[in-house]
Amino acid sequence: MELARASGGIIAVHDTAGTLARATFGELHDPEDGLVMVQVRPGTRRLVTFAADLQTALGVDQELTGFGRPGEGSWELATVAVLAENIGHVIVLDPWLLTHTLLGELIERLQATGAVLWLVGRGAFSDDHRDVVDRWTTTVIDADAFRAAWADRPSGPRPATGTSSQGTDDFPIHVPDVDFTLFRAACRDQLTAEEFSAVDTHFRTCAATAREWFQTHLGPETLVNEEALAARLHEQWHQSPTTAHFIVAVRAFEVAAFSIDWQLQVDLPQLVGTARVSPHVAERSPQVWARLRGYASPHRGAVCALTAAGIDLADQPALTVESITGRGREVVTPDGRRIDVEDGAAPYLFAQKLARLLQGAPGDAPLLINDTGAALRERALADILTTARIELGLNLVGLRAERRQPTGDRWLTRWGLSIQELRR
Repeated sequence: MELARASGGIIAVHDTAGTLARATFGELHDPEDGLVMVQVRPGTRRLVTFAADLQTALGVDQELTGFGRPGEGSWELATVAVLAENIGHVIVLDPWLLTHTLLGELIERLQATGAVLWLVGRGAFSDDHRDVVDRWTTTVIDADAFRAAWADRPSGPRPATGTSSQGTDDFPIHVPDVDFTLFRAACRDQLTAEEFSAVDTHFRTCAATAREWFQTHLGPETLVNEEALAARLHEQWHQSPTTAHFIVAVRAFEVAAFSIDWQLQVDLPQLVGTARVSPHVAERSPQVWARLRGYASPHRGAVCALTAAGIDLADQPALTVESITGRGREVVTPDGRRIDVEDGAAPYLFAQKLARLLQGAPGDAPLLINDTGAALRERALADILTTARIELGLNLVGLRAERRQPTGDRWLTRWGLSIQELRR
């Protein structure tokens, strides 16, 4: 935007005619596009009130754990959120409702975010306010110029994003509960043509993959095979968009095993019950990750991001500020491993790194500390994950957070899998 580039980072709207009095500018609030708008409350006497409103505008839920006293925000955390979300423009509506002293403090605070600051008064400002604004390099415009600056901004809701790439539109919510020998026939009889086509395509794909896997993994030691199979089904669950997808895949595994003279037996109710309370990578869409914006403290989102990346609770306390690279997209562990982070989770790791840097922490300082500055240990990390599951529905560790994430043998004992060779 030419006006923003030509300004000194502050643009004040002097609406002498009051033409903006009834305007709302809802289209100018879009954090995903680097744009946030906050309205000054009449009678505001402390800037912590505005900080709370700024945090709320960025998605923070004051009712969630860790916010503190409702209505009293943190400027440090608000600044971290603006930087982490890459907000380029902060629009303040009705700034002239503030006293000239508070206005000066507000400008100073918001300049620290590096965003272009728009002071949009729906009415003319006083001489005292003008004196405050003149302390900084400020571009003063009228209401018409303000409207023209945003004339190309599209109105209406942002189109939905983050849809599944696996195509769940025609996939049924439920599939027939029958043995694998009758499964495809039951699907053909009980589902619509579109649903059966989607199920059958998924079934055939999984069966081919499973047959290839069985041919390279089956051996004479049944217990070893069962452990490997449990780990493979664990992986399949992570890849399945819905429980129905997973059940189809399991039936395909049974058919694939039978086709090469092995019998795979699965306790389906136990399997589905376990799966539904277990972590599920395919379920973690951008919309699901966005729920973590509700937490004011970035360390909560960071712990969730690290856990989703497969870093055990026992290993997270050893991470340092410099362990986070690439705006949170990669974690370098103390032993030199480089671990990729899911796109939706990366901003929370970056926010925690920013928070620590703003606190003056050196690169080798612990990454994870709580609001009081104490280093987070395993029990505290587990509590954070449990709270996120309860408050946000973000399931990263199942019903219990453990030091080490579950492996194949743990899934074996919970699912009751068995596999044996068919003797001729």
